[in-house]
Amino acid sequence: MSSSFKKKTSKQLKTYLAILLPVLAVLLLLAVILTLGKFNAERPAETQPSTTTTVAEDSTDAAETEPEETQPPESTEPPRVGIDVSEHQKNIDWEQVKASGVDFVMIRLGYRGYTEGRLYMDTYFDQHYRGAKEAGLDVGVYFFSQATTVKEARSEARFVLTVLGWRELDMGIAFDWEFVNGDARTAAMDGRTMTDCAITFCDIIADAGHSPLVYFNQYQVDNYYILDDLTAYDFWLAKYADEMNFDYPVKMWQYTDSGTVPGIPIPVDVNLYWP
Repeated sequence: MSSSFKKKTSKQLKTYLAILLPVLAVLLLLAVILTLGKFNAERPAETQPSTTTTVAEDSTDAAETEPEETQPPESTEPPRVGIDVSEHQKNIDWEQVKASGVDFVMIRLGYRGYTEGRLYMDTYFDQHYRGAKEAGLDVGVYFFSQATTVKEARSEARFVLTVLGWRELDMGIAFDWEFVNGDARTAAMDGRTMTDCAITFCDIIADAGHSPLVYFNQYQVDNYYILDDLTAYDFWLAKYADEMNFDYPVKMWQYTDSGTVPGIPIPVDVNLYWP
């Protein structure tokens, strides 16, 4: 190979390198950028900065679309299982009831007639009270009210205390006002009067040293009871569902009226109670 050819070849190589090196540098830079982009796209979601706007807790729109959900009161103990009974359950084998895992019972002490308005003692109250106590169950009572005035609610509370007499209670005394089917004297009941009747009954019960509860269902909450006026007392909610969500603290939840409990011949209401 001649010396002139070598010089010519060397000169051409330098020219090519001068052109190729910048191109290679650009291609290398593009490769690095693409690699980084792919890496960021494949990063786990939890490591990427969030771009979602969080609605503030006091947002009006959030409050309207998702009502506040209040759970049962916080407690260091799990809820207790209980039932409520009346003369409709008739004879009960309380030993079987206790052995089945039931912790307490709310027994109907009495009721007001829904046509003539007289006060009656539940015909099985004594029998149910003795049997539950002997079996080792905790006992509370409730009164089925049909009061149409504060005066009648006052007489119902005094009736309960008179009938209860010497009997000791482990649970509270509940005011249970419910609408009934048929030609009832309470058909025209209004929410203000219903609320005032509950207040009157519960105040008398509390003054006597017992813990009052107000029993109600969702229909009464939506259309009658003014719960803001009743928060001084424990609430006993009847709501037949798998979960209990409510806008106020609930002490006791009646979650079914068709429970099957050994020792009781017919379906019975079952409750959870938070100590």
